[in-house]
Amino acid sequence: MDNVANVANEGLDTLTDTMSNVGAEIKETVKESLDAILSTPSSAITMDNLNTASNSMVESVPSSYAIDDTNKWGWITLYIVTIVIAILGNLLFIVSSLCTKRTRTTGYYLLINLSIRDILVAGLCVPFTLYSEITNLDWWFGDAYCICYRFFYYCFLFFLPLTLLFLSYHLFVENCKWNFAGEEGVVPRPWPHTIYIPLIWFFSAAFAVPTAFWSQVRPWKDDIYRNDNFDWRVESESQVCMHTSAATWETGSNYFYIASTLVTFCLPVILLFIPWWALLVQICGCCTRKLRSSEFWLSLMTLFMILFYEASRAPFELFNFHHILTNLELGQTLPIAEFLPLAESYKAVMKWAVYAPALLHPLLYFTFSPEARHGCYILFSRCCSCCCSKAGPDVEMASDDEKGQMLHAQQHNEDQVMDDGNVPLQSKEEGEM
Repeated sequence: MDNVANVANEGLDTLTDTMSNVGAEIKETVKESLDAILSTPSSAITMDNLNTASNSMVESVPSSYAIDDTNKWGWITLYIVTIVIAILGNLLFIVSSLCTKRTRTTGYYLLINLSIRDILVAGLCVPFTLYSEITNLDWWFGDAYCICYRFFYYCFLFFLPLTLLFLSYHLFVENCKWNFAGEEGVVPRPWPHTIYIPLIWFFSAAFAVPTAFWSQVRPWKDDIYRNDNFDWRVESESQVCMHTSAATWETGSNYFYIASTLVTFCLPVILLFIPWWALLVQICGCCTRKLRSSEFWLSLMTLFMILFYEASRAPFELFNFHHILTNLELGQTLPIAEFLPLAESYKAVMKWAVYAPALLHPLLYFTFSPEARHGCYILFSRCCSCCCSKAGPDVEMASDDEKGQMLHAQQHNEDQVMDDGNVPLQSKEEGEM
């Protein structure tokens, strides 16, 4: 038996050197394996068997993604770049759009409204997500701002697909109307954004109102989106802002969680497919007239914005579906067994991806919009006259209000011509008299 003990000690040294960074649970598994080895006859124990057992146990240890000092600053840099570009890029687009008449159309007013949303997201949501998810892993802003944070988050979450729906609908209708230009003087109705923009803000704010009752600061282990592998988390003190656990509001909070998944992602994806396909057909000129330059680029940007929205939200919503199907008890069919393993790296990426459109939108605007670049040129030519030549008159394209004025003037001229045509000419008999 002494021989068995010596062999077991050598095997333990080998396992200790190989698995120095293994957690407490794995160490317990190793201890149980050694106890099983010690209970076997000495004739059956060899160093080859122990090495084989050691290698098999090491291979069975699951490898997981951990955010530590080696990659922490990469995540911090990613969030900071998102904040800076979202604020400065969208602010530059807004100011540039105000410097030119080319952007005084309903489509661009909706883009300006969306840029305001992106700036608010970058200022009111992203910094607190960075603080609570990467740097300090704690929520110490209290219940008051927890309610405000979740209200802003869900408001802006619904704001983006709603804006894309209005923008897609407007562009499709406008392009169809211009297809009949010249027939009875049909032009796009001026200022429809005065109806679209208030509706977008109203519905987005109304959708987020329940978060005022269903938000609470809770221990971090209650968070379904948590990342476990952090070297600097203080588990006894770490908290998170999430939906409430109070029995009075828990049922409503769960149903709001499900409704937000359906209303902010599933339904918009279905509804946006129709205008996305219609705009694609109009851009390609299939069975339709060729779009003008301004309509073409604005429609093309809308297609990319829809793709950015769906790609950025898909990982987050996939996790929500996974959690609903495997954890929530909604009848006898749920929960089901875990059908898809989601790693720690997946959770880290999906939290940032929700904010990615705020970073990508200004880059998209200045890449594909000649009007935005022209406004930016005018802005810098006015701010730095020594660097840019003086901008010429900005009369390349009429705005919506100018289109309405031209239509009114055209109708007025037609009425005047008709009035002039009704004046009776002098007859031959009157001339002879």
